[in-house]
Amino acid sequence: MGPDTWDWRPRVDGTSTFPTLKYAVPHLKQQGGPVVVTSSVSGTRTFSNIGATADVRATAGQVALAQMVALELVRDRVRVSLI
Repeated sequence: MGPDTWDWRPRVDGTSTFPTLKYAVPHLKQQGGPVVVTSSVSGTRTFSNIGATADVRATAGQVALAQMVALELVRDRVRVSLI
């Protein structure tokens, strides 16, 4: 794997997840509601396959982001689920 692949995968996953949260959360904080973050099992399991390093890095970041956002928004009645 080269540096381009290492940088590309988290950028794609983060670029889709972060802006969605950034712009949706202020509206959800006003009325409560759900957020669903779609990720991959690569970010949450014991690793058994080779060649998924960039995917694991990206999806583990999405998992951590979803967990942190869930913690931060629980008082605002915003539920965060991770699939």
